[in-house]
Amino acid sequence: MKTTSTLILIFTIISSFCSQSNFYKPFPTNYGSWVYILGSWNGTSYVESYHYVDWAGDTTITSISYKKIHINGNYNGGVRQDTINQKIFYIDTQSNEHDVSINHNVTVGDTIVFHPEASNLYLPGLSNSPYNFPLDTVVITHIDSSSYFKKLYLTDYSNIGGMWYFDATYIEGIGFENITMFEAGYGLNCFRNESNLIYGDPFNPLCALSIENKQFINSNTFPNPTSNLLTIKYNNPNNIPYELAIYDNLGRKVHKSEFIINEEIEIDVRDLKNGIYHYTLYCPTQNLRSTGKFIKN
Repeated sequence: MKTTSTLILIFTIISSFCSQSNFYKPFPTNYGSWVYILGSWNGTSYVESYHYVDWAGDTTITSISYKKIHINGNYNGGVRQDTINQKIFYIDTQSNEHDVSINHNVTVGDTIVFHPEASNLYLPGLSNSPYNFPLDTVVITHIDSSSYFKKLYLTDYSNIGGMWYFDATYIEGIGFENITMFEAGYGLNCFRNESNLIYGDPFNPLCALSIENKQFINSNTFPNPTSNLLTIKYNNPNNIPYELAIYDNLGRKVHKSEFIINEEIEIDVRDLKNGIYHYTLYCPTQNLRSTGKFIKN
């Protein structure tokens, strides 16, 4: 009888945990930060731009409290949430409030309607892109509820000029994970709720946490630019094991090395595409870190 009760309890706990994705996940209520990358074609080349978004600090507008929104350090209005009714409101810089809520209680085949001001909240930086188009409705093609955060797959093949389309993945409580449009792409690199990194690679320099409790060491790269071999030199007199990660300018990891104890690391970069790359040297046992970048030509 005791064994049966224990098994029932374990099953109940597992079932409760696995079904948590069915509960509404609000956006950060105190402090949230995102790092997005927007890439677009300007007619002659592919241009990338980074967008750093923070929801932090309180402001009162027309007697209502909001969290301030900053994009790349610039004030971009405010946001407030009604978690009971699963609502989120955006107030623009002219003090006009808009209900930009997304209905998460949907099934495959349903249509989600976007408020015209939704891009200012969910797609920072995209509203000023020459490739932005009036996103109004999208169709749910797939729903992934296997993890804690529910993920919605969205599609809109609106023919604007005969060539516009929109594919995206949206994560409840986080925002858009990625967006593909005609000649443009949009991707989430990092998301933090308070000081917790919820989405992203902690070794990615774009996702670096605050410098509190971290010790930074110097490192040098040569030759830089390079076309074949890159040497990273740093101070490691005690032969402490380090890890090395290299990322492209979109934040994608392209190389990883572990248990590095020498003071010089030689990396073959001939297979990398030309461009700017970021690297992180990290010692998890001593909480030591060094970051830098190099150019492959």
